[in-house]
Amino acid sequence: MTEDLAVKFNALQSALFKDMEEALRRRELASIATLLKQGAHVNQTDYGRNTPLIVAAIKGDVALARLAISRNADLERANQNGDTALMLAVMNRQADVVRALIDAGADIHKVNTAYIYGRRTAINYAEERGHEEILQMLNEAVGNSKRAATAKTQHDIVVIKQRAMKEMARRRKVEIGPAP
Repeated sequence: MTEDLAVKFNALQSALFKDMEEALRRRELASIATLLKQGAHVNQTDYGRNTPLIVAAIKGDVALARLAISRNADLERANQNGDTALMLAVMNRQADVVRALIDAGADIHKVNTAYIYGRRTAINYAEERGHEEILQMLNEAVGNSKRAATAKTQHDIVVIKQRAMKEMARRRKVEIGPAP
């Protein structure tokens, strides 16, 4: 009985894989969403190493992007050209997808080091293409992450100072001895 279930499961997974590969190749957004809901692997790629999230970024389908993100899509996976979903959303002027990716924690500083492109980040792509609205979003996200890092550093400094004060107080008690 369990062998029958395993065979059926493997057949289903194989069918989902083939169907997803075809849907990705054809850029059929509705089919990709349906297949994800049916259990297809969220990081499956087509021949160009494009995932459902990357296809959503290229096409500007924010609902599909959010679905892929909710299924734990790899935000930093790059296609064969070295571009991540964030980079492709920026290049294709897909502001809603850019916002969804930033909100999900996509790495704004990730660098595309692929062959002809040189070292480019999503910010570089926005600057080069004159996408002012998207550039502003990216810069705000950078500012927010810097403020968060500064706040964490300041918090860490306070904690270290508090620990040092407690240690100094403990040592003073040991040197003086207990109160009479």
